[in-house]
Amino acid sequence: MHDDMGRLFENAVYLELRRRGSEIFYAEEKGECDFVVRQNQKWSAYQVTWMLQKENTERELRGLVEACQKVGLKEGCILTHDEEGDENHQGIRIKIRPAWKWMVDWKVNG
Repeated sequence: MHDDMGRLFENAVYLELRRRGSEIFYAEEKGECDFVVRQNQKWSAYQVTWMLQKENTERELRGLVEACQKVGLKEGCILTHDEEGDENHQGIRIKIRPAWKWMVDWKVNG
């Protein structure tokens, strides 16, 4: 059930990015980043996970940081079910946001 929920969650974020008119890319090197997007010549990077746990946090951070470094971003975002916070990892600001809040904030401020 957890894997299905994760896939559905990632699909919801993908559909929201499409709705926004973003060009969507996937990044994979040593790690992977779910979505590297370009909208109006501005790049962004997103990881999507139902929840951050001891088992997946390092993997999620590694992929996001690599993608940010590759396209020259100083900031990336991890979208979760309900977690929120900010941290720095290898010089990259990581915003952790609930996906619902990210969707609502963009609709209000986008």
